[in-house]
Amino acid sequence: GKCGCPKDKGLVLKNDRCECPGNQIKGKDWKCGCGTHGLILNSAGMCVCPKGQVPVKPPWWNILGSETCMPGCAGTAYDLKKDCCDKLGNFHQGEAPTWWGLSCSKEAWQQKKDEAAIKSWENKTKGKDVESVTKCDGNGGFQIDYGLWQDVPCGMKDCVTLHEKYHIGDFKNFYPNACKKGQHAGESPIVPTADIPKFEQQTECAAHLRVSAPCLDQKASQAPSNACKSFLKQQRIDDIDETLKIHHCRDLGY
Repeated sequence: GKCGCPKDKGLVLKNDRCECPGNQIKGKDWKCGCGTHGLILNSAGMCVCPKGQVPVKPPWWNILGSETCMPGCAGTAYDLKKDCCDKLGNFHQGEAPTWWGLSCSKEAWQQKKDEAAIKSWENKTKGKDVESVTKCDGNGGFQIDYGLWQDVPCGMKDCVTLHEKYHIGDFKNFYPNACKKGQHAGESPIVPTADIPKFEQQTECAAHLRVSAPCLDQKASQAPSNACKSFLKQQRIDDIDETLKIHHCRDLGY
């Protein structure tokens, strides 16, 4: 019979050899196709990525080095969790899809970013004592030990700083020698034992209710996302409730 290439395999004659047409490859059954990397045949018989996807180089461990089709636009692959492609195929870096990529916005990206930061901080602090403390700096002055408030999201650290600075002001006004030179950095300021209950009540009530509360209100009103707005409002509620309960601030007229 006449020599040729088996048509059922899709092979064609190239340079006296039976090869796959275009950029198709031979499978284990010697049948031509596009492999297992998401490529499909177009009308011209070429293997291409489906509409809305682009070929992306694989992880370093893929020794075959074959490209894989991934969602993308404008020739760039994207990650729904990080960046956004709108329905017109435009790539928006620093934006996130508001509804599965149908539209993109910086607000949606900020919301995702803040939600992740809040969740991470809450997981880190769950079941732990979260408090900031005024300490001696080792040179006769004062410093702030933020503790787990160090990484609090949504700009709340600014309020923690103002809170502790209020305490530092009270120490300087009423007990200027609470920290003396020669004390190790990180030691607690020394207040006469008999004065501690009254001093602690006055300084804590004022720092929480006159400083922290207004600061959290302002931060919440200027929050860049609903996630931060809700987080800051809840922090204010929890802070005020705890302060009134522990320090009996009603006795001081609050």
